[in-house]
Amino acid sequence: MKYLKNNFATGLTLLAIIGLIFETFIVHNLIINENLIVRALSSYLISYLAFKISFVETKKVALMFVPLIFHSLIVALVVRGGFSSKIPNDMVRIITNLYRLIVIVGIFFIIELILNRIFGSLVTSILGGLSFLIFLAIIFSNRLSVLKNFEDFFLYFSFYVMAIRIRSALRLNPFLLFIAIVLVVGEIYLQKTYLKYDYGFLLSIYPLVYFSLKTISNEHSFCLLDYMLFALIYIYPALFVIIKTSFDIESLAISIIGILASYILGEVIYKIKNTYLSTLILGIS
Repeated sequence: MKYLKNNFATGLTLLAIIGLIFETFIVHNLIINENLIVRALSSYLISYLAFKISFVETKKVALMFVPLIFHSLIVALVVRGGFSSKIPNDMVRIITNLYRLIVIVGIFFIIELILNRIFGSLVTSILGGLSFLIFLAIIFSNRLSVLKNFEDFFLYFSFYVMAIRIRSALRLNPFLLFIAIVLVVGEIYLQKTYLKYDYGFLLSIYPLVYFSLKTISNEHSFCLLDYMLFALIYIYPALFVIIKTSFDIESLAISIIGILASYILGEVIYKIKNTYLSTLILGIS
């Protein structure tokens, strides 16, 4: 039970981000709707990051996004082959394209912080629930078609608000996690086999997020798995572009090389235990 309490949620988040990396392969081989996979995995990843952020001092949260500048600069310099007046614009494009999810988390942090300061925690929680209802309304109704381009935003914000308020349980029956996983598998099976209407999301991700985040006992610190997770968030995209630019290698091979290299670098940075280096490259320490 001790291992489960410490590493289950982080391990699941690692699987989620690896799933996003191999999204095309998963969709092709399992014949699952792409939106289903991307939204489910992204929702879990955003929820985990929100949970960890909730235990970081507000003034220190900005440090978690420092690697956006560092890695986008490195990638821009490599792609351009040196310094150029276009580097700042390249950095903006790199950040918005390669680091979309972490940027979304940063935006949600600012929105939630402002709402919480103005309206309080209860109203913000209600707005989080309302965001999910708006997402459903967009999916099932044409009345909100004007918001179609923002449907993912409303979905992810509902997860962010929920996760940032979750606190670890002193005790949690592992059977609840088993049930949550069974619900996810069952819903995927139902969508593939029986349901004719594709609503492009897994409702069962909610209980899985809720119960798995409650297994985290070391909320305030970052373990080795966290370092590997942030290595995949920050280092992997930069490595992928750099390798792709420098060598004529298939994307699948680059992904495998990038994941392995990110794992190794994450472990090295964890063992060095240098606060400045960790913050610069991974955003955590």
